[in-house]
Amino acid sequence: MRSRTRSISSTISRLCFDRDLAASIAGTAAADRRKVVLIGAGSLGSQLGMDLAREGAYEWNVVDSDALLPHNLARHALLAPEIGAPKAAALARQIGLLLNEKQSAIIADVLAPDADQQKELDAAFGAASIIVDTSASVGIARHLSDLPCAARRVCAFFNPSGTSVVLLAEDAQRNITLRDLEAQYHRVILTEPSLAEHLNASQGGVRFSGSCRSLTNKIPATRAAILSALAARGIADALQSDGAQVTVWTLGADGSVAVVRRDGEPVSRITVGKWQVNYDRGFLAQLSALRDQRLPNETGGAIVGIADMSRSALHLAHALPEPEDSRSSPTRFERGVVGLVESIDDVAHRSMHQVRYLGEWHSHPRYANALPSDTDIAQLAYLGGELAADGLPGLMAIAAHHGDFSMLSFDPTQCQRQGRILKIAIRYARH
Repeated sequence: MRSRTRSISSTISRLCFDRDLAASIAGTAAADRRKVVLIGAGSLGSQLGMDLAREGAYEWNVVDSDALLPHNLARHALLAPEIGAPKAAALARQIGLLLNEKQSAIIADVLAPDADQQKELDAAFGAASIIVDTSASVGIARHLSDLPCAARRVCAFFNPSGTSVVLLAEDAQRNITLRDLEAQYHRVILTEPSLAEHLNASQGGVRFSGSCRSLTNKIPATRAAILSALAARGIADALQSDGAQVTVWTLGADGSVAVVRRDGEPVSRITVGKWQVNYDRGFLAQLSALRDQRLPNETGGAIVGIADMSRSALHLAHALPEPEDSRSSPTRFERGVVGLVESIDDVAHRSMHQVRYLGEWHSHPRYANALPSDTDIAQLAYLGGELAADGLPGLMAIAAHHGDFSMLSFDPTQCQRQGRILKIAIRYARH
């Protein structure tokens, strides 16, 4: 009997759950010990964190300023004994107990830390290989995108109705940042018919206190668990490759999963006055396609994108086609107005007002280059004056023959000081 007891004890000891055993059971050759800072320990963050930890993945430093409240239990990975505890500390503790290794936590709001918290955050970001943002905050994602550290960044969030989960993953070299991927994500949902209602926020939520912002979305726990697992698997897969990507998983009523995935598009950046203008190869490909559809005539339309006033940054997301009352010929184009306001309003609605009108684009005819004409410059100056009321520069893109493009901008304040129009021309070769 004593020998049998020792044998059972020895077997249990060998089968103690740890990181290496977790990786082995998950079918992974070796545990991934890269350091991850997880921003947001809510429903999505807690579930994907626990899922990945159960596969032996990552050394975790969890950041969140909230405490676990009773209503959180509907979808959270943490259980009732943790009610009242800081989410970050509780999640780090549970992952540590699971892997038999201590994990770290920082109880802080990354957008408003005190001096001591800022030191902790700086040290955590500096030591991390990966930053995972599950905060569901546009402001936090943009802030993380700008951090001066080497860590690769990924962002995951549910859509408002809880039917989809989105993953934005930077490339390994961070040439395509979360800010760039935000614009590319909006182009996906503006051009993919299956995502027409993706950001519909009409469902509302459940109020859990007297605060005007104290709402939690109506998402069943089963759906949240499926979407969290998809995001966890997507993060692990994305971090095994060097490329950037935008992925949207959507659950159907019959339990099916539809996936829309786009590789991240290389980004060009120009500085005009105080503004940085960012546009990617996919945006330029849109211009080329719209131009080709109307040849031999010229064509044009509106440009929409993201204007971050706090960073003086414009991210061009999408080009609208010419309105139906436009007038065009092989050597002339006059943009119409029928349906244009409605189209721009629809863009704003479908993007939860993150995307807005930023300027105009038009094409030049076959064999013509992309240099602006005197008429183009006059129109740009007018556009700059109109957009100055919104604190924005005038912006114009020209698509020409064989993938020739120019990007022009007019800032009246810069013009008055320097006595000239600021214009930038770039060349883009289609692949």
